Amino acid sequence: MRVRKTFPSFWIFFAGCGIWALTLAGVQAQELRADVKVQYTAITNVDPNVFKELEKSVRDFINNTRWTTDVFQPEERIECSFFINVLENRGNDTYKASLQVSARRPVYGSTYYTPLLNIQDQDFVFTYVPFQFMEYSEQAYLSNLTGVLAFYAYYILGLDYDSFSLEGGTPYFKKAQNVVLNAQGSDAPGWRAQENFRNRYWMVEDMLNAAFKDYRKFMYEYHRNGLDQFYNDFENTRRKALEAAKLMDNVFRQRPNGVLLQIFLNAKRDELLAMCKDAPKSEIADFVNAMAKVDGAFSSKWTDLLKN
Repeated sequence: MRVRKTFPSFWIFFAGCGIWALTLAGVQAQELRADVKVQYTAITNVDPNVFKELEKSVRDFINNTRWTTDVFQPEERIECSFFINVLENRGNDTYKASLQVSARRPVYGSTYYTPLLNIQDQDFVFTYVPFQFMEYSEQAYLSNLTGVLAFYAYYILGLDYDSFSLEGGTPYFKKAQNVVLNAQGSDAPGWRAQENFRNRYWMVEDMLNAAFKDYRKFMYEYHRNGLDQFYNDFENTRRKALEAAKLMDNVFRQRPNGVLLQIFLNAKRDELLAMCKDAPKSEIADFVNAMAKVDGAFSSKWTDLLKN
């Protein structure tokens, strides 16, 4: 059995920051509890029932697949969201879409959920025939639809396990990497190194690269020694959380425009800004200055924290 600490709350940590409700999907759910939505307003020449069935098929595939050998209790299932925006009908039941994937995990001793992932994948091309079985194999690439979904399922698991134990997500990042390797013979976008530095290939390549080990260390220190201890000693553990987040400066130095930095900022920017809002300026000055450099596009949001 997988041990996770998720108990009722007597304290809510900046509850307004990034909390979103998810629909419970599927009583037979395994490790993931995914909310799936398909938007298809851009498509006018296809029966809407096709996309309604797609939504159900994707939800069932994610929630009913056994992704690990661990035993998850119902309250331990990882809450995540898959939003598919279908943009183009390419004929022969093939579509171009964007995919927004989010995931979160509970903070011990509270009702607050902290975001782990919030990413938009613009390279999502898939073929879907209603009522067709959603085939997936760890040994082979069978379809881009299930390949992409499986990649993100394993990636979410990797992030979640990393947040509970140091580099605990390695087996699942390796499974995600295996999905990438199996897809190398495909002509679908998002799988190959030469396409760009922020696609699925680099998401997992960098995560498993020792040069970016500080990202893995951040995931553990920030969540287990930071957020999960807030119920016990808020002021002290806030300092620990911010110290852990400063590790991202090392990731920035390795690859300033890399995908891991973008994953971090998309998931944690609002949470960290809220954490710093009422903190003593002397306590957060070094952290804020580091983040202003790392998060250049939003540097003013950080430096404003130090103004009177």
